[in-house]
Amino acid sequence: MKDGWREYWEQRPEQGGTCAWLGHGNVVSLRRRAEYWHSRRFMDALKPSRAWTLLDAGCGAGDEVLRYHGEVKWIVGIDFSPGMLRVCRKRLERLGIVNVGLVAADARALPFKSGAFGGSICMGVLQFMDADDAEAAVTELSRVTRDRMLLHGKNSFSPFGLELRVAERLLARVGNRFPYDHHRPFWRYRRMFAKAGRVKREFTIGLWIPQLPKNVKSLVGSAEVWMASLGLNHPFGKEYYVVVSKKGA
Repeated sequence: MKDGWREYWEQRPEQGGTCAWLGHGNVVSLRRRAEYWHSRRFMDALKPSRAWTLLDAGCGAGDEVLRYHGEVKWIVGIDFSPGMLRVCRKRLERLGIVNVGLVAADARALPFKSGAFGGSICMGVLQFMDADDAEAAVTELSRVTRDRMLLHGKNSFSPFGLELRVAERLLARVGNRFPYDHHRPFWRYRRMFAKAGRVKREFTIGLWIPQLPKNVKSLVGSAEVWMASLGLNHPFGKEYYVVVSKKGA
């Protein structure tokens, strides 16, 4: 992982009073019913247990903590950015959520015992890592997780990914963007999972293009989620959401 990412995320809490800027790119608000299906799809895929202590690796401002805190016994959120952890902590305090612990840590070298967590999630993290770092993070997450893991990555075959990579490289030439995301074909992730002793079940969500007007992005994004809720996936979605479990489980 490039050192610039730590500085980048440390600056994010200074750029707004809400969490709408949390996403590295553009945040799209889904229509109410689509937002329900979006969350339901995560739950149906991961199937969290009420008895779990869940690890959120790269919790940022706490979006996934808010999604899952009512589904498990306890959540531990880690992030390598103290600034993002402060935002998350304030958000939890404001909402009165108490079954969450926050730890400053790096997903590539987790300070937890093997099998410490029933399940784990890692959303919006692996795309910021080069291949070696991403593999180290997947291996560490597998080590500390007894059961299922929900992982997220960017799809190199999506039109969104192609457009974003072109834009990032153009901006990098004028010194206006550092660093950039890593979009990967799924076979690279499958290889990481196999090395960590895990098997996969993947699905994709999202194909909207950043230059569309905000209300159009909301409609298109909602349509994508509704389609995904019916099992109508396609290979060009902008992101992978992957549930992996131990081989033989």
